[in-house]
Amino acid sequence: MTVLAVVQTWNRNDPIRGFIVPWMEALATRVDRVLILTLEQREQPRPSNIFVCSLGKESGAKRLGYLAAWHQAWRDILRGQPPDVVFTHMSPIFTVLSAPYTRRRRIPIVTWFAHRHVSPTLKLAHRLSARVLTINPESYPYRPEEALFVGHGIDYDLFKPDGQTRDPGLLLSVARLSPIKDAGTFLRTVERLRSAGHPVNARWVGQPPDRDRGYSSSIDQLQEDLALEDVVTFGGAVPNGDLPAWYCRSGAHVNLCPTGALDKAPLEAMGCGTPTFVANEGFRPLLGAWSDLLLFRHGDPVDLAHRVVRLRMLNEDVRRRLSADLRRAAMKQHGLAQLRDRLVAIFQTEIDRARGTREKPFGRRTGP
Repeated sequence: MTVLAVVQTWNRNDPIRGFIVPWMEALATRVDRVLILTLEQREQPRPSNIFVCSLGKESGAKRLGYLAAWHQAWRDILRGQPPDVVFTHMSPIFTVLSAPYTRRRRIPIVTWFAHRHVSPTLKLAHRLSARVLTINPESYPYRPEEALFVGHGIDYDLFKPDGQTRDPGLLLSVARLSPIKDAGTFLRTVERLRSAGHPVNARWVGQPPDRDRGYSSSIDQLQEDLALEDVVTFGGAVPNGDLPAWYCRSGAHVNLCPTGALDKAPLEAMGCGTPTFVANEGFRPLLGAWSDLLLFRHGDPVDLAHRVVRLRMLNEDVRRRLSADLRRAAMKQHGLAQLRDRLVAIFQTEIDRARGTREKPFGRRTGP
């Protein structure tokens, strides 16, 4: 099987999309070849059966340059050994732009998308896809009954306990600094804990996108108003490979997003054995018996602070059991090996369907 993966970047150190590289390395252990078509390439592939073609963003290419490079890349790909399946990740436009090249050759497109925003481009990509994959039902608001839910694909060989001593007073949040990530509730929770006499310091790992610079300024102002300048550190983004050390040194991790798509950060923290508070109801099945402790009301610093205090009152044996349960559940449902095997099975099903049912118009929805 030859898979063509169309992704935004090939860079394991990218703080947002660095996980794509281990995803594709894992996939390469189960297929013959993985071709990567990407906007930018920042490193060379390690396995010998991965081949990367960049559209030139790392060299300063812009939109028109991308389109010219895209056409040339597809011509080169189809002149050689064409892919059996195309996998596009998180950019519906990649599916739309791939379809003219794949349609005549009956190469199925499998689209990965997990976001609350439904655009006209997504709707078109949905129709052009043999399959749409997402994390869970809340991750794909457009016709979720026609998507497959395959989990996140966390590299738990990377995100694992490292044996270092934790700082029980360190409250961590790993997220970009955007309104949906709710840094305001994070700050107000820290302020309540300190006002009640609980020793706590906090770290936010993640930077604001350009569009959210104004929000970042308002958070800076709130931090000053609450007199937390020396208590809460906003440290910016770090490479994906540096995140485990932060999870492992903290007493707890907090994710403040509302119910919807499951963020990766709580799953990474759970892999590191770090107790993780979440406001997203989608995590309830994963948390199991610990949901009463770790699931808090969205936007409610009083409720979150109360649960932080409850966590700190647990004895060491219970905390160890909590950490082990979270890691085990996260690995079972969202591990990279599980995702790899699901992807291979889905790709093969769609390849067989495209080759064996020629009377079916390409791109027609087939259901989950």
